[in-house]
Amino acid sequence: MTLLIRGDWVFKALDVRRAFFGFLSILVLMLIIRLLFSWLADAMGWQHDSPSMMLQDAVHMSDYFPHWEKPGSSRTVPARASPATTLRYC
Repeated sequence: MTLLIRGDWVFKALDVRRAFFGFLSILVLMLIIRLLFSWLADAMGWQHDSPSMMLQDAVHMSDYFPHWEKPGSSRTVPARASPATTLRYC
């Protein structure tokens, strides 16, 4: 985004600020729509477990990759991790 809104590349130098605030306002609007939809889905009772948890013969990724769930695997964040280490695991 920074490369695209640099003055005189995509927008004229005078329009860069307007494009940036337009982009931010669209992001905020999309966040509000997502929050409202999540609230509506919860209020209407549309949220449920995934189909793989509700069906007996469903395929589970843990059946094919059991080492992904073992404690101490590469995806497990240590108990005393610094913020930089935590970001590496996310």
